[in-house]
Amino acid sequence: MSAKKILLLVLLISLSYVGCKNTDSDNNKHNEQSNALKKTWYKRYTGTVNGQAVVVNIQCSGKNIQGTYYYIDKGIIINLVPSGSSSQNISDIAFTESNPAERAKDDDSTGKDGWQLHIQDGTAKGKWTSGDGKSASDIDLKEDYPTGAYPLDILVKGDSKEVRKGVVHVTAASFYELVQPAAQMNKEQADFLRVSILHFLGGEFANVNNITDYVLQEDKRYFDNFEKLLADMKIDREAHEDWEYNFEHTRHLKVLYNNNGMLVLQLGESDRTGGGVMGSHFRSRYACIDLEQKKLWQLKDIMDVDGTKLSPLLNEEARRTFGITKGALTEKLRVTDIPLSDNIYTTGMGITFCYYPGVIAPEDDGEICLFIPYVKLKNWLKPDFKRRMPL
Repeated sequence: MSAKKILLLVLLISLSYVGCKNTDSDNNKHNEQSNALKKTWYKRYTGTVNGQAVVVNIQCSGKNIQGTYYYIDKGIIINLVPSGSSSQNISDIAFTESNPAERAKDDDSTGKDGWQLHIQDGTAKGKWTSGDGKSASDIDLKEDYPTGAYPLDILVKGDSKEVRKGVVHVTAASFYELVQPAAQMNKEQADFLRVSILHFLGGEFANVNNITDYVLQEDKRYFDNFEKLLADMKIDREAHEDWEYNFEHTRHLKVLYNNNGMLVLQLGESDRTGGGVMGSHFRSRYACIDLEQKKLWQLKDIMDVDGTKLSPLLNEEARRTFGITKGALTEKLRVTDIPLSDNIYTTGMGITFCYYPGVIAPEDDGEICLFIPYVKLKNWLKPDFKRRMPL
C-alpha cells in the first residue's frame, strides 16, 4: 500500500467520527456527543521493542488511535498506523509500522512489521512481529514523563453542514484532532505551547486567544466558503456519484518527539473540495517547539548552509531510502538532485527534511521524508543549536 493510500485510510477513519455536531472532548454539556469522542488521551512511553530502547508516543480520539516511535540510538521517527485487526476494546491495539526511511523495504512483498499491544495501568505490553512473519519479540513499555517531557491532552472537534444543490444533498465535514497542554503542565510553559500551536495553525491572524476559539472561527470561514463554492458548482450526476460532491476538511496534530524540553508536532492538513470533482490535497507541516528556551526552531536557526552543499547528503539518503543503487535518481524520482527543504523536524539524533507529495517524487508516493544524522551535519550546525541539543 502506498504512503498516500495509508494517509487516506487514516483520514477516513478519523472522518467517521464527525457525525456529531460541534463535539468537544472537554465539554460535557454536549449530550449528543458520542462516548467514543469523550475518550481522548495522549501517552508517552519508554521501554524496549525488539530488544532495543525506544520512546513511543500514542494518542487516541475515540476509537481512532495512532502513534509514533523511535529507537533511541537512531532517532528516525516510525509511524504506527492502526491495523484492521485491532480489537473493539481500545486497550487492545494492532499497529502496522510505516517507516519513511525504508520505502524500498515497504515496496517488497514481505509485508510490514506489526504490533499487537495491550494498554493497562500505565503500561503497554505486547508483541512485535516482522513483516515476513519469521521473527517476533516482546514489547515492554511504561508511561514515562521525565524532566523535559510533557503531559498533553487531545482536543477533538467535529462539525458538518448539509446543503441541497438541485437533486443532490452535498455535505461539508470538518474534523480536528489537536494537541494542547495538560492541566499538570507548568503554567508558563503551557501558555507558550498554546501560543505556539495557534501560531502554527495560523490562529494568530484570526484574533483569537485559545485553540477552541480558533477552531470555531476557522469552521465559520470554512462553511461560509463551502456555500460560496457550492453555489458555483455544476452538478453532473452522469459523470459523478452524489457522494463525490462532498467537502472534507481535517486537521491533525500528532506528537513525534517529546523530550529534552523539545516538543515536535506534525500537522496533517487534508482538504477535499467537492470530493474528487474540484480537487483535493494532503500535506504535512512540522513545528519544533522549544518549551525550555521559549523558541520555535526553524532551519535558518539550526543550520548555515545552502542547498548545493547539502544536496549530496540528501541524494545519498534518497538513494538508500528508495533502493536506487545505480543510475540517476530519476529512475524513481522526479528530480536529478534533491533540493533543500525548510519543512523539517528535529529529534535527538538528526534532522528530517520533508517534501510535499509530487515535489520530488510521483504524487502517489505521498510525502517524502529524508533523515540526516547530526554527525553528518556538524560542520553546518549553528553554535546556539549545538549548545541547545547538546551536540
